[in-house]
Amino acid sequence: MYSVNVNTITNAQRAVKLLKREGITASIGRDRNPSKSKGCGYTVELESRDIRFVSDYLIANGINVVSVKDK
Repeated sequence: MYSVNVNTITNAQRAVKLLKREGITASIGRDRNPSKSKGCGYTVELESRDIRFVSDYLIANGINVVSVKDK
């Protein structure tokens, strides 16, 4: 499972919608220890074998990917 940190709740919602179109199940989560430098503390939680594709896809669609964590 991966946790993709984004900078706003709106981007988390958009990311989930975009990933659903690609057949990737994702949900919105919260970072337990958010820092101001890493955005608002909202994450997109997902299981994907190709996290690089997910990250690149979100960035290409205007989502600010702050960080990606392997859970």
